Amino acid sequence: MKKGTILAVLLVVLIVVSGGVWIWMNPPVGPDVTEPTWTWTEMSPSTEPPARNGNCFIYDAESDVTVLFGGDTGPGGVTLNDTWAYDYDQNTWMNKTTESGPPELSAFNVAYDSESDRIIVFGGWYTPDGEAILHRGDTWAYDYNTNTWENMSPAVSPPMRRYSSTAYDSDSDRVIIFGGVLATGGTTGDTWAYDYNTNTWEEMNPTSRPSSRFYSLMAYDSESDRIILFSGAGLGIFTDTWAYDYNMDTWENMNPDDHGIGGAAQMAYDSVNDVCITFGGLDDEEEVCNVTWTYDYNTNTWSNLSINICPCGRERSYLAYDAESDVTLLYGGLGEDWYDSILGDTWSLEYEENGEMSTMIIPNGWQWVLATVVGENDNLHNN
Repeated sequence: MKKGTILAVLLVVLIVVSGGVWIWMNPPVGPDVTEPTWTWTEMSPSTEPPARNGNCFIYDAESDVTVLFGGDTGPGGVTLNDTWAYDYDQNTWMNKTTESGPPELSAFNVAYDSESDRIIVFGGWYTPDGEAILHRGDTWAYDYNTNTWENMSPAVSPPMRRYSSTAYDSDSDRVIIFGGVLATGGTTGDTWAYDYNTNTWEEMNPTSRPSSRFYSLMAYDSESDRIILFSGAGLGIFTDTWAYDYNMDTWENMNPDDHGIGGAAQMAYDSVNDVCITFGGLDDEEEVCNVTWTYDYNTNTWSNLSINICPCGRERSYLAYDAESDVTLLYGGLGEDWYDSILGDTWSLEYEENGEMSTMIIPNGWQWVLATVVGENDNLHNN
């Protein structure tokens, strides 16, 4: 057999056995990465909590469930005090309501204290007759593992309020609240910190701060150790972005070139992609929208994800990031007709790399290329 024929036979055998091929390639300029995709999926579990507004929707990392509590059914309706838990892996809602829970409550502060494995609730309002609005100033802690609520009764508490913003600073182990509508009337721009271990509230005293407002979006960026606050309502809809450093007790106005859509929405921090995510809310014309935005603190940039298939437009929707499954979850909100279109649907937002075609930077010549699968697409990688 001729030498050339022997080499050809060996090459064919190598391709069949290894699933790859040698090809002649010019030196590449660098990796050619396809655009990643963000995908909304309606979960449609068999059972869901009754539709509502003003509830909490917060991820419990130790138990890998997202907890919902309270809320209201709108003007002329009732405030609620039921407790539910959503398991993303099983796509199931579980009713965890107990008699020991807080009284009926809506529009309160809530955050998950990961160090103590407790969901912390403060403030809010209730309506005993469907008309009058009364405020509460209690601090409660929920333990999912034992399904028990505890009234913490700290010696000092922030003034009673509703529609204020909350996030948990895991580096400092503090629950941070900002702003809201006071029970005495008017909005506030104060900052408070709660320590579960000592059961103490402390009013912070930053030299500068966001203006007084309510309905702001707030989340903790753990990679940068900053509380991110965006938008809110007061005399119109705000579009500013701020970052709070608890250790230095300073608020910084970030002044990004662009901004997302905020008023009456919610924010969650995606720790894998290191971005804050928002959905819906009120645009500059105070109309509900269904746009998904991300904010990157490191680059100080807002990005419109331009997702074609997504939940319907809404305000006051609730977001939570499920760190175990790396998905952002959404529950409910108010549709275009406000309280005439209260929503109770469950959605998930997932990020996926579509794959890449990359090559080593080497001189012209033969290169061994293996076919691999990344995500749902077949892509070529050098080996």
